[in-house]
Parts: sequence; structure tokens; C-alpha cells
Amino acid sequence: MARVNNISDLLEVYEERFKPEKTKGLDAIIQLLISGEAGGNYILKIVDGTFAYEPGIAEEPDITVESSFDDWLKVNKGEANALTMMMKGKVKIKGSVPLAMKFQSIFF
Repeated sequence: MARVNNISDLLEVYEERFKPEKTKGLDAIIQLLISGEAGGNYILKIVDGTFAYEPGIAEEPDITVESSFDDWLKVNKGEANALTMMMKGKVKIKGSVPLAMKFQSIFF
């Protein structure tokens, strides 16, 4: 993974690695609430093979992910298991379990 110093860098990686073929027919809003100096609140929109993101808070996201930037980066780099991080309370995911399980395959 390219050098990632903040959530904006990570979102650029998502954009580069997005796999549209994995999202045909999918219409989803993912809310990222990433704490820490390198974090931020972002809305990820996946609609039938397209991906976009913007800063902000979604009214009714399909999934909400809450984590510190450092912990979320570890999950994204494969340095930590998402399920283990959830069990430790370091990553919190609310919403669609099937969509949450599909998340990594869409971007990595």
C-alpha cells in the first residue's frame, strides 16, 4: 500500500483499488467516523459499479464504521484482523453485516 498518512490518503487508495465488478447492482452508503488527528468523517457511496466519497455525516448509512485512524489503517493494511479489532472494541461497525463482510473485497 502506498504511504498513507491520513484518512484522505487512505480514501485515495480506495479510489485506486476500487473493483467495480464487485459492486454491480450494489447501492450502499458507508459512513466512516475515523478519530484522531489523521482522521475525519467521510461518506462513501457505492452505486452499481461506481465509487465516490465526500466529507460529512450521512443521514441513513447502510454501515457506520467507528475507529481511530491508526487502528483502521492496521485493518486496511492487513496488519490486524477486523473481527479481532471489533472484539477488542477498537473498531465498531453498525449496520449491514453482509455489506461489512464484502467491504475489503471491494477495495483490496
